[in-house]
Amino acid sequence: MPHYHDVDGLVWLAKSGLDTLAQTSQEIVNVHAARRATALMAKAAVNEATIQEKNVIIETRETEMRAFEKRFQEAKQDAVEALDTLIDLADTPQRRTTNEGLKRTVLEFFAIMDRSVADALRNENEAASKISNGEGRQLRVKASEALEQRTVRVGGRCSAGTKPS
Repeated sequence: MPHYHDVDGLVWLAKSGLDTLAQTSQEIVNVHAARRATALMAKAAVNEATIQEKNVIIETRETEMRAFEKRFQEAKQDAVEALDTLIDLADTPQRRTTNEGLKRTVLEFFAIMDRSVADALRNENEAASKISNGEGRQLRVKASEALEQRTVRVGGRCSAGTKPS
């Protein structure tokens, strides 16, 4: 017949194991949720920067152009900060490399957008549109697809109960 202190020890051991499991599970959920939210913030900020770039191009009034350009710069900064956070949240070298590649793609796109905005601010709208709709469009598609893949990869696997990348 087991002694009560043996049963108490087993109960304590089981409770301790369950508590550790619950804490670990919660940490995993929190990290995955943070990754997903951060990827979505980056995607939203890139979309906002794109909208503001177009606004600068189509606007001809100086004051309004400057307001759109300010929002464009803020959206770019928000995207970069979100991407930096996503890199910081990486817990494997593969995730870090993937997120750094994503940031490089977005920065390439922003460099093209900077050129189109600079032309637009000089009221060289035809040149700005040509950049935005030419090489800008190609990089916009590349950046958007990369952000979408990252968002789906982080969110889809998490909701499916498997380990997201």
